[in-house]
Amino acid sequence: MALTRDAFIKARSLKFQEVPTPELGAGASVIVREMNALEMEKFAAMSAEVGEKIADNIRYMADILVMVCVDDEGAQLFTAADTDMLMTHSVVLLKRLMTVALELTRTGVDSVKAGLTPKNSESVPSASLP
Repeated sequence: MALTRDAFIKARSLKFQEVPTPELGAGASVIVREMNALEMEKFAAMSAEVGEKIADNIRYMADILVMVCVDDEGAQLFTAADTDMLMTHSVVLLKRLMTVALELTRTGVDSVKAGLTPKNSESVPSASLP
């Protein structure tokens, strides 16, 4: 059955994962979600702008984490004003969260380590229409 516009808008198509963050306290965790299409576009622009492995650029990692760290309801935990605050935390913590974000988004950690932008990465096969 085909979805209506309202049903499509309300449907959740993004994946989420709770990531342990022991650096922030016993039992602490952060929910990271897959980047949506608009965020992927920003990520591609950031990757092109950095001109290096984005995983080695802490500011850009923090900018991406602002987009993908969410609460139990799916609302963003942080705003752009929180980028510097995120950068005061452990690089190990930031990279762990970033790795999950990339895995969920299917860009793959290997393509980021190789300095590739999503447009240069392997494409996800598209489903054929009935």
